[in-house]
Amino acid sequence: MRHRIYPFVVLGALVASGCSGGGGTPHTPTSPTPSASVSPSPTPTPTASPTPTGSPGLTGTGLYVAVPYPNAITQVTTTLTVPPAPPATGAVIIWPGLVPCCSGSTPTNPTFLPIAGGTLQPELTWGPTYAPTTQPTAYSTWWISGQYNNFAGSETGYTGFQSGSAISVNPGDSLMESLTLNGTVWNEQITDETTSQSTTFQIDLLGQTQNDLFLYMQGNGQNPVGPVTFTNTSFTTSNALSSASACALSNAGTVVDDTQSAPTLSGNTCSIANITLLPAASPVPALRGRAPSTAIRFPQPPLPAHQRG
Repeated sequence: MRHRIYPFVVLGALVASGCSGGGGTPHTPTSPTPSASVSPSPTPTPTASPTPTGSPGLTGTGLYVAVPYPNAITQVTTTLTVPPAPPATGAVIIWPGLVPCCSGSTPTNPTFLPIAGGTLQPELTWGPTYAPTTQPTAYSTWWISGQYNNFAGSETGYTGFQSGSAISVNPGDSLMESLTLNGTVWNEQITDETTSQSTTFQIDLLGQTQNDLFLYMQGNGQNPVGPVTFTNTSFTTSNALSSASACALSNAGTVVDDTQSAPTLSGNTCSIANITLLPAASPVPALRGRAPSTAIRFPQPPLPAHQRG
């Protein structure tokens, strides 16, 4: 079944929309700035070229799975293979990510507010963004950092962009990415298994449950490259799912030919051996669909009328 849904917040991480903010240690509602153990550099000035005439605008495609509250996702692991380098323009991001859902569902998720809808996402990036961390020279290499982006809420310490330190990675590298809940603190761990580099990011979400998992790629000023492969993907839930069919991913963007292996379920852990995302070729219709709550807002201006669903 094809679904069209919000890939929350992440489009704001692209150059034209604003970007991530920093910290590699746990945050609290009263400390929006990163702790002293991580010292991100001042926010760099983006240097991306304007979108060329006739090139794509915002594009995106991917897969997702929803785990309805009171169940929740407590751990995600996957290995992302860094794709070939795209053209030296615009920006591309590729990520697995978790978002809370839904204050507007039945029953209402009592953990959704006051933080509201942010995204936990180890973000592989081509091109410059506003992530407050030292970035490589634009278009010289892919780079990745753990991030948290939130444009929906107003809770002190949980708005805008936050980011751990960035590492440069190369096409063909295998990136082991994990998001793990320890108490109320989420830890994003990224290890380049090809070069042994690693980086982490942590944030305390104060018990807010994460219910939707995305594997997604997006472009600004160009199409995301493809195919993009995730291998050995698994996610663990706080309560057991009914069957392996509940582990299957649904389409969350413009491409309906994204592929996935048959999921398996062992205890509370779902596993999917291979996932392949194909590049999107049109503006993001995922912006049209299923918003979990009227509290969710995108950092983007509204779509033109002819693009609305």
